[in-house]
Amino acid sequence: MPYYGTCKMPGDVWWDITNDIDQFQKMIPGKQVMITQNPWGFDKYGRNRGGICQNEGKDVWTGVSPAGFTTYWNLWTNNCAYFKQKKIGWFAHVFSAESEYNFGIYGQYSDLYPYPKRIDFNPKPC
Repeated sequence: MPYYGTCKMPGDVWWDITNDIDQFQKMIPGKQVMITQNPWGFDKYGRNRGGICQNEGKDVWTGVSPAGFTTYWNLWTNNCAYFKQKKIGWFAHVFSAESEYNFGIYGQYSDLYPYPKRIDFNPKPC
């Protein structure tokens, strides 16, 4: 989980993602991998990045913004070929801001806007 595991900006975490995948595949050779714990913060009303940033003397909200959220999810949706080649499935950790505000792909439900999109999130089937 680059959100908690690094204090990098969201566009700079691809190496961390692929390195973690490589390490897991070495530990469990021949087994399929499904990535499930996969959040990024949308804004400062929610969970911050905590210890790793504090240890580096950086702001715990580094990269936490609607733009950072979009950049992070674009890494996943734009790297379909990588996941297909590695035979890896993934999904967003939190569907809606109703369950965990800072990580929800969709905003909070209302009668006027049931599950409004926070970003243009259209992952491609790989």
